[in-house]
Amino acid sequence: MPHPRRMSSNASRIARALFLASCVCTGSWSFASAAEIGAAVVVVNHVTGALEPQKSPVVWHAGIDVFQNEVVRSEDDSAARVVFQDKTTLEIAPKSEIVLDQFVFDPNPALSKVAVSVVAGVARFTTGNLPKDDYTIRTPQATLSVRGTILDIHVDVGGGTFVFCEEGSCIFRAGGQTVTLNAGQSSFAQPGGTPSPPGSTPFPTGLMNQMFALLQQTAPTNNASTNPPGGGPLYYPNTPPANSTACTNDDCLQR
Repeated sequence: MPHPRRMSSNASRIARALFLASCVCTGSWSFASAAEIGAAVVVVNHVTGALEPQKSPVVWHAGIDVFQNEVVRSEDDSAARVVFQDKTTLEIAPKSEIVLDQFVFDPNPALSKVAVSVVAGVARFTTGNLPKDDYTIRTPQATLSVRGTILDIHVDVGGGTFVFCEEGSCIFRAGGQTVTLNAGQSSFAQPGGTPSPPGSTPFPTGLMNQMFALLQQTAPTNNASTNPPGGGPLYYPNTPPANSTACTNDDCLQR
């Protein structure tokens, strides 16, 4: 994987701020009027969500509702698993920032829409029950159109985007060019650059293992023999530690 071009700290902050503003500028900026789109079913350590920038972020716990246009941030040694209303799963690694841009779940699939922005850090996205064309993932450098099931995404400190297609396929657009990634393929786009040709570079093992190790700290006993949504280690029954919470049934999707 090519080494990302490093941006100056000021330029990086400005680019990130502009991208974040573009992700949320159409939002209502009110929990009371925002659309509830799913729930955090696993939360480990310190993960927050914010809709109104002038107010303190809400500290997440398992079972908390999540909202359209919510900006999610995870601290060191923190992670979360979100399940949307259509069973789409988003897993968030430590030191990551994600915007839940848009979620429309309509009986008419043509009117449905899921859009998520990975501003920084690592996330795994697993599609749910909606048609694949309804899903869009953005980063500061790229747009991903989902044609499959599981994507691993890393936006590094320099602003580059690395994508690994775990299952299915996706279309990776950056710098006016497009590549198609099939299962087992990856690509990287530097800031302002174009995607590299599809290759077999695996996703950084340490980043993904860290996320799954944290998420495994809370192990719902009713899923003890199955893989968690989005893959990763098997769940094993245990007692959740004091600094993590898990939601164990469908009631988690309601307050």
